[in-house]
Amino acid sequence: MNRSIFVKLVKGSKQSEISLQQVKDLLHKYIEIFNKDGEQFDWDGYHNAVFPYNLEIKKEDDTEYLYLNAKDPLYNYILIGVGTEGDSSFIQIVIPDEDHCTIGDRQKAVEFARYLGKQLKAEVKLFNDRVMYFNPRK
Repeated sequence: MNRSIFVKLVKGSKQSEISLQQVKDLLHKYIEIFNKDGEQFDWDGYHNAVFPYNLEIKKEDDTEYLYLNAKDPLYNYILIGVGTEGDSSFIQIVIPDEDHCTIGDRQKAVEFARYLGKQLKAEVKLFNDRVMYFNPRK
């Protein structure tokens, strides 16, 4: 099974290009939304259950990516990068190899991809090569 999910910005998406900083801002918005839910539930640890990662930008050989390092032992890490293919941009979400990946990492990667797809009205290609369309297709 693939270890990457692709969120492709296609015709009908909210924008045609995306930067790593914009992805980071969208993830901060995701965290903020669920922090408000936690306040409504009166559950102090809710934000750690919803987003069990520390968010860092790392640079390696002229390539920048987001490194989501787990705060919880049920998770390990997720990498998020951006790129272009032809005239379209994409976000790539990568989980570690099978020896270091947990089911939690896999599920959170899908959850983040669906959130990004909905926010950007993009096309999301999952681990199992199935495609979810959040963009208007007429």
